[in-house]
Amino acid sequence: MVRGSTWFLKNSNLSPGVADISFAYGYGSDLPVAGDWDGDGRWTPGVVRGTTWHLRATNDPADPATVPPFAYGGTTDQPLAGDWDGNRTTTIGVKRGGTWLLRNHNSADGVDLTINYGLGCDLGFAAPGAIGRDRGGKGLPASLQGRELTRLATTSKLIALTFDAGANADGVPSILDTLQRTCTPATFFLTGGWADQFQGQARQITTRHPVGTTPGTILTCRHSRTRPSETSSSGPSRRCREQPNISLGRCSASPSGTATPAPWRS
Repeated sequence: MVRGSTWFLKNSNLSPGVADISFAYGYGSDLPVAGDWDGDGRWTPGVVRGTTWHLRATNDPADPATVPPFAYGGTTDQPLAGDWDGNRTTTIGVKRGGTWLLRNHNSADGVDLTINYGLGCDLGFAAPGAIGRDRGGKGLPASLQGRELTRLATTSKLIALTFDAGANADGVPSILDTLQRTCTPATFFLTGGWADQFQGQARQITTRHPVGTTPGTILTCRHSRTRPSETSSSGPSRRCREQPNISLGRCSASPSGTATPAPWRS
């Protein structure tokens, strides 16, 4: 586990408790990686800072030995680590769009293996978990869960991109292509009538993007059939559950798993 720049390591997965080893390595803004960098049978930490790889040679807090730092990949690449040639040594790589550029040695030389696999915005399975957090994988803080949010307190320059679908589906191909090409996250709000009329486009949207996401979850629900007023006697909660649904692949749930409506859009 990495907390900021501190690594907490356990030598067994069978028992709970505190870490067996802990030490500081890297910075909180680095992307953490781990592997058996020298083939000695022990996994050790590493970090990627920009395009420079810093790999530790031991897990001994008193021993600062490292593999000599080296640069590999570009600033927009996804760093990867794996045993690409099966020699029991973990080596580096990057994913650039849908192309995997892999090295069989931990150095700054050229590419040893090139593979085209997946889409440009896919996360490589061997990619650091920090990338997933940067892409929205980190859960919503408990203090913000279960609330209807209209503004989040932040000092970061962020934009929440949303699309409302209630008229036609003419713009769907262009919108989805642009979001995919630029790896831009967005949230869609679909009326029930639109989803029934354009079922193929609705499924395309829900396989790639959240639709009216409930805070703290990755599951989704959609608008009511006609998007009535929030002050309607029937209320959004009942309509979200009672209206007939096509199978869009995802439906809303609260953090505890109890079904609840997604954030309501009037």
